[in-house]
Amino acid sequence: MTEIKIKGRTFNYRIGTKKYDENERWFDIIEVYYTDGIPTDYVEDTRVCYRCESVAAIKEHNALLIQAYFKPIIDLDDFPNEFTETIDS
Repeated sequence: MTEIKIKGRTFNYRIGTKKYDENERWFDIIEVYYTDGIPTDYVEDTRVCYRCESVAAIKEHNALLIQAYFKPIIDLDDFPNEFTETIDS
């Protein structure tokens, strides 16, 4: 499983990055929401702690978190494009 379906949309976890000032860039695990496979929205204030209806659901979310490490990083300053590291980034 690579994503979870909720109310007609899907979401998964991704690593996102945002530059806060000239010398500071942070990386977060975020929830990214998709419509027809296209990223349309994200939640930047994602908490890794989450509440689920079962232990199986928690395992499912943890599996999605692990998959985030193997997907391209999303540039939150230019959502939904991928982050490309440069000398200035």
